[in-house]
Amino acid sequence: MSEMSDSEKISVAKMILQTVEDFATIIKGEINIAKKSLANSVKKLGSGIGLIITAFLLINVSLLFFLIALAYGFIQMGIPSWASFLLVAAIMIALAIIFVLLAFRSFRRVKGIGEASRIGIETSKYIAENIKKPEKTSGWFTLD
Repeated sequence: MSEMSDSEKISVAKMILQTVEDFATIIKGEINIAKKSLANSVKKLGSGIGLIITAFLLINVSLLFFLIALAYGFIQMGIPSWASFLLVAAIMIALAIIFVLLAFRSFRRVKGIGEASRIGIETSKYIAENIKKPEKTSGWFTLD
């Protein structure tokens, strides 16, 4: 078996270094994908939180006037005062529940966190399965 020449040793060393650089580039790309996915998820979470805050503010700002006007409207229809105000309160609670359900629907659309986790797990698994530690050789190749 013939010995490798110095130029062949350098060529192999360059190929190995290029492979390491390419692998680092792939890992950086995977990290960037995960970051973008998480940023998208945070935006969707913000949207859901914004819906909850909006619902809360709308209910609180308009609640007093709306409740009084509606209750007096029921009283004018012949419903006793206590029942009119109770009916108005039940309607407002139902509306609040609808807004909360809409917010939860928005939260269910968040998938970026799971995707980032899945990408990380897949990358780790790929590295574990496909990247092997170099074995000690008889000395024909070194990166010195």
